[in-house]
Amino acid sequence: MQATWADGGGITGSWKGYMAAARAAFMQQLAAGDDADVFEWCMQVAAEDDALSTHSVVELPVPMYAKRVDTLVTDFLARGLVEQVKEACAKEASLLEGDSKYNEQETLALALGRAVEQFLFEEKKYTVASKQTVVELEVYTPYRIYMHNVLPQTCGTPAVLAAVLSAILKRLAAKGALPAEAPLKVRREYRREYRAKAHRWH
Repeated sequence: MQATWADGGGITGSWKGYMAAARAAFMQQLAAGDDADVFEWCMQVAAEDDALSTHSVVELPVPMYAKRVDTLVTDFLARGLVEQVKEACAKEASLLEGDSKYNEQETLALALGRAVEQFLFEEKKYTVASKQTVVELEVYTPYRIYMHNVLPQTCGTPAVLAAVLSAILKRLAAKGALPAEAPLKVRREYRREYRAKAHRWH
């Protein structure tokens, strides 16, 4: 069978091979449906573009960037924020800001989601790329839309930062710190204009 671009031209250890591997990994995530990892999607898109645009002989180290997210999760847990939120939810119903229509697990997830937002955007200083925060022409450049640039620079488009937030929540759920299925509301203070009414984190 003749080799094509889809299999890297039959070449391993080359930019074509890296590009094909990234595309295959992306399609695998796409086929996973609700079980897909949005962070992995973003990383494989970045890996394919990196291979195609640079013709690099070195593959983009996707696992290294995944470790950055793992570090964020570790830092969040180390601060005891989960325990603090649980205690606050038990003692003060006003913390839930009128979200009483949700059950106990859902209200806890909402409060934890807000704690993660505050951790990411206030403590870790992640910023949404906009005309107010960066040069206008930079907003939709590779520096702000590809995950391997956004993570170290802590600045990106709303969609990419949403993927970072999703990755943190998914990992917290895997560790049992967040209910697996719950609604998530995102506050406008962080300059994001989306709302996820419900999301499955597993």
